[in-house]
Amino acid sequence: MRFPAVLALVAVMFWQPTDGVAQELQGRNLDELIQSGEVFVESSSLRPYSGPVYRLFEGAEAKIQLRAILKDGLPHGPYEWLYEDGQYRQKGTFNMGEKCGDWLEDGLLAAYPPCRSNLEDRN
Repeated sequence: MRFPAVLALVAVMFWQPTDGVAQELQGRNLDELIQSGEVFVESSSLRPYSGPVYRLFEGAEAKIQLRAILKDGLPHGPYEWLYEDGQYRQKGTFNMGEKCGDWLEDGLLAAYPPCRSNLEDRN
């Protein structure tokens, strides 16, 4: 009886999700929130959401399309938008919905006003 339990435990310990997606998912799926203008709100309370968000590409293999942090419903902090091949479509930092610091946008570097000192410039 112990052998199946041990085998199951070993299988769980060594199983790795495709592209490590399960390990990287933090926060809420952006598709579960409602966008009201530029602000993302909770569907149940209609209050602006604060915390990490992600979005996955559609399909059988769950791949991350977007990772960000929202504060009061607006992008605030590190932001990553990816192509299906894993290359960055956009990568940078937001300050309450406004791009700041250095950004990578479709393979080109772009510079925006500096980020506040308490925001980490992600490029």
